[in-house]
Amino acid sequence: MRFCVAGALGAFLIILSNQVVAADNADLIARSVQGEHLIMARDYGAALTLFRQLLQDYPDSPAGAFGEMALWQTRMFENRDFRFTKQYDAAENKMTALCDARLRGNRQPHSGGEGEAPPALPVEGATQAPITSGPTDWDMFVCGSGFGMKGFFDARRDKWLQGLGGAIRSMRTYKRLMWLNPNFVDAEMGVGMYEFWRSVVTQRFRWLPFFSDQRATGMAKVEKVMHDGKYVQDLARANLAYMQMEMKQYDQAIATLNVLTAKYPRNVLTRQALGEIAWFQKRYQDCYDIFAQLFAQDPELTRSLYWMATSSLMPYVKSDASGVPLAGAKIPDDIAVRAKDQLNMYLRSHPIQIWSSASHYWLGVIAEWQGDRATAIVEYEKALKLDKNGAKDIKTRLARLGA
Repeated sequence: MRFCVAGALGAFLIILSNQVVAADNADLIARSVQGEHLIMARDYGAALTLFRQLLQDYPDSPAGAFGEMALWQTRMFENRDFRFTKQYDAAENKMTALCDARLRGNRQPHSGGEGEAPPALPVEGATQAPITSGPTDWDMFVCGSGFGMKGFFDARRDKWLQGLGGAIRSMRTYKRLMWLNPNFVDAEMGVGMYEFWRSVVTQRFRWLPFFSDQRATGMAKVEKVMHDGKYVQDLARANLAYMQMEMKQYDQAIATLNVLTAKYPRNVLTRQALGEIAWFQKRYQDCYDIFAQLFAQDPELTRSLYWMATSSLMPYVKSDASGVPLAGAKIPDDIAVRAKDQLNMYLRSHPIQIWSSASHYWLGVIAEWQGDRATAIVEYEKALKLDKNGAKDIKTRLARLGA
């Protein structure tokens, strides 16, 4: 009798503990998603407070650390710089340690799970304390996203092999999640992003292993999450827009982005994308107006100055067969002076090399238009030194000047 009572009590406690875990997990997920919306709304102070409190309330979960990673990454990507690398690296290290610990555990698939057993995950530097319960779906989703973001930032820092390693670990984590719970639709966004951007990168860098073109497949997965996902529909929409831009599907990208700008009117990345699309569609005044508004909203977004300057110059550029802007085009003095001031102001904010090179290139173009051969040569040579990838265009202009 006592055994039966003890057994019943034990079963009750197990059920109760599972309910508590489920409630905690629901709170963790709800607050994580709230933080995502705060980042999208550009309420960075509130988002940072939320994620740091989340880490205190759930010290074994990587969600708080990943949220802080996403915040710093977003702020740096807005200006295509590395201003918050120290803060980002600290959050990334926390996320990696927590994920190493959480992912060491094992558990059975949800009912209906099919497929092969999930691959073992690397656990370099993992905490030795065993996690007997195994990672939750949310743990795996957050860790897969964190490893993917780590790979993205390593690639931005030209650490391509490390970036590839992060992307592969991200994929393995997502696939483990999808094997354990095939109904976790949101995980398909990460898989779709990997398939799409791997195809793009391997086409640009011939030294990487060959992969078949999976851009359409990747886009379809991201679009599925945009429609059917539970947690990251807005992020899926934003990622789909960048994919559409990469494919030069500009009208579709505009429609995708307009939904986000209506919901998050202060979001910078969506409006930057609309401004860049306007530039590519030769709607230069629209481009100028968008980036002028962004710079007025936040003067720290100095990259806006580059787009303002170049969009005001482009209507006066004529291109020859090689696509190099020709000298001799008539440009109003006030526009030339304004663009020159904007580019110099941008350079004083110390942009990364590729954007510094582009700025010096356009300063050379302005000087050449104004008949200042010596200054044009100096600016073109600075541009060439900073970015060898643009060497052909720059050398063509230097040759025209007899340099």
